[in-house]
Amino acid sequence: MHLGVDSSTGLFLKQLCSDEEFLIDGVCYNPCFFKGYQQACSAGAVSINHVDGTVTVSGDMRRNKLKPIATYCSETNPEIGMKAINELQCRENKIDPQHPLEERVAIEGCTKIVGTGDFDRCQEQVERILISPKYPLPANSEATSSGFESLGQVFKFVSTNAPMVVTGWAMVAAIRLLVKAGVLSSSFSGGSVELEKASKAFCAASVKVLKGIGPVLYLPDKFQEKLNSQNHDICKTLALNAALVAHMEAAEKGPVSISWEKGVKDEKGQQVAELGWQVGAILQQVLHVQLWSNVAYETGWTHNLSLE
Repeated sequence: MHLGVDSSTGLFLKQLCSDEEFLIDGVCYNPCFFKGYQQACSAGAVSINHVDGTVTVSGDMRRNKLKPIATYCSETNPEIGMKAINELQCRENKIDPQHPLEERVAIEGCTKIVGTGDFDRCQEQVERILISPKYPLPANSEATSSGFESLGQVFKFVSTNAPMVVTGWAMVAAIRLLVKAGVLSSSFSGGSVELEKASKAFCAASVKVLKGIGPVLYLPDKFQEKLNSQNHDICKTLALNAALVAHMEAAEKGPVSISWEKGVKDEKGQQVAELGWQVGAILQQVLHVQLWSNVAYETGWTHNLSLE
């Protein structure tokens, strides 16, 4: 899936808040937002007042999380006219390529989003919209051409007992917040039941404005964390983590352990480098010795330079 955290958030809001099951009288009831949290019905960038908890959504098109997908889903994009499936992908996600950009990023009939803090429902919708959608996600043409139309298909196909490391910054931060909140063990090694239980407990937190502190995520007698633009929708990321683990467990072989790390540590436990897709891309190439040799021979020193 080529969608990053922001784009997947935009697409999720567009789909969820266009569904009459969640959109009632202009209000979208989002199970992935905390109880007590609300914002204007838009995929724009969020800022939160640290005194009174007021949420402001930017109207700047450049900061709208739906813009990358909406730009792809344009009738002026040759990809849309090339294959019928590409246009179907957009329309299935409530984006009409023939409409102007302002309408493609808008969520029709929706004025406000209100959080309900229902992790079970959140996980169901993340699975339906982002993990195992009916059609491939827009702008995912390269993955589609490889034979995989969704993350769900990838993880049903993958089968390995090798240790697995999740490196995405948002995915790692979500797990670390559960540990910080005391609902997930620091020795957690990737069990889906444990992760889902912890996520459900954490996402039941409510948003409260405390005097002298401002808006916080509040778990009674346990934990409070300042609400900000990074963690206000973290339950969706937790649902993505839970779906990843569940699909890996359902394979013929499952990883002996799953860990969430942002960096490479030396024998003393000190971080010496950041993990990310760059490391994965390098490993993918160098582990295919024949392909690496052929490409390196054909491109010369520029091949190595491009990987640095």
